[in-house]
Amino acid sequence: MTMHEPYYLSLQRRKWLTSLARRYPQRRSIALPAVWAVQYDWGFIPAPAIEEIAEVVGITPAAVREIVTFYSMFREAPVGRYLIGVCGTLSCALCGAEGLLDYLQEKLGIKPGETTPDGLFSLEVMMCLGACAWAPAMLVNQRIHVRLTRTRVDEILAWCRENA
Repeated sequence: MTMHEPYYLSLQRRKWLTSLARRYPQRRSIALPAVWAVQYDWGFIPAPAIEEIAEVVGITPAAVREIVTFYSMFREAPVGRYLIGVCGTLSCALCGAEGLLDYLQEKLGIKPGETTPDGLFSLEVMMCLGACAWAPAMLVNQRIHVRLTRTRVDEILAWCRENA
């Protein structure tokens, strides 16, 4: 790969990162935005992208890998079109999140960490969605859904299927 043939970071993304780097005293400060850019564009961080990010940012691939593995929002493998995260904290569990997780596993036929065979849904347990007062809650991609019931979960899943 050369700078003329970007793969995981498009030329537009590289230009954006270069302009962003001008705001910081050290170029390594754009490592997190670079990882975010790949995640946003590709849905996960492929192993070759780590090398490319390291080259663009000017740090080692190990340093990029530390970022990817430290933050739980980054994925190293593809996930479904809709990533469903159920809060796994005690406060949400006391308000019904455990039942919500069980219901989703039953409806989707998968366990946390798995993706449906059609690639439409992935399920995971997340730590604190910040919606304790409105539990149970789940995150579908970047949208939070609160005060969930089985009926509401069915409606959300139906909407996802219709809009995939």
